[in-house]
Amino acid sequence: TTTTSTMTTTTTTTTATTTTTPTTITTTTTTATTATTTTTTTIATTTATSTTSTAITLPQTPKLPSLFCFALVMPQGPELALIKSHFMRRAGIFGCNDQVVFSSGGHIALGVAGNTTFHTLPVPKVVMTKGNVAIPGQTTNSWLNTKLFTKVFEAMLHDGRFWMHDWVVKVDPDAVFFPDRLRKHIAPLSGRNGTGALYVRNCGKNPYIHLMGAIEVFSKKAMQAYFDSKWKCESQLSWQGWGEDYYMEHCLNHLGVRYVNDYKLLGQASCEFAPCQNGWVAAFHPFKDVNSWWDCWNKSTSNR
Repeated sequence: TTTTSTMTTTTTTTTATTTTTPTTITTTTTTATTATTTTTTTIATTTATSTTSTAITLPQTPKLPSLFCFALVMPQGPELALIKSHFMRRAGIFGCNDQVVFSSGGHIALGVAGNTTFHTLPVPKVVMTKGNVAIPGQTTNSWLNTKLFTKVFEAMLHDGRFWMHDWVVKVDPDAVFFPDRLRKHIAPLSGRNGTGALYVRNCGKNPYIHLMGAIEVFSKKAMQAYFDSKWKCESQLSWQGWGEDYYMEHCLNHLGVRYVNDYKLLGQASCEFAPCQNGWVAAFHPFKDVNSWWDCWNKSTSNR
């Protein structure tokens, strides 16, 4: 059985034609109790030619639970080269069921699939400064990027494709990410009647933060709870001195979204370190240049 994963691109023509063909996919999954169930899902496959954003499709075996993955890249610096290399080999977030790359640099071409170019989606530019934990109210020495990522989440909501999937996954470009491994981690959390509102905490050793931003995993219902009530976080939390990951952890807690702990999800020295040869860890961080990223990826895949 095959289906398609959708990537957002931009093409320019003088006419617009859209045809939609419903496709029925039957997938067999096994629960944690080894009971086998069959789920039938109807997906609309759309072929479009437009003057704005259109969709291209790549054949892919249907994989459950379904992942909608996204990343934010800076328009200058090493992140752009990293994400282009991931696209070229369909690695990282490009192994998810669907994905989007956001950038404050507008529609940046990342590569070609078929006869169509894959572009980033724009988010507004936000002036950022670095924090200083010596200053009261500031929780990081890294970028104070909460406001920027609220714009990214708003752009994801406007895009809307994440509603079609079970989980939403934010991945840093310098994280060596394996979607198939993540599916194994969260499969026990994905019930036959859908997943409740929850997120995954991935850092146990750091006493100040338990959701590290290299990879953030949210159920679709957790995202719904966030979008329904994010005004409470924006108006009731003192987030101006926080990094985005610290903000999302405290915001979801503030909204009553439950969490699960999975401290084998992320390999990172400031949390639970794991060598790239580890075949269970779903993401390793950080690997900030193309050569080191692919060296870790090769070590991890050759050890399987």
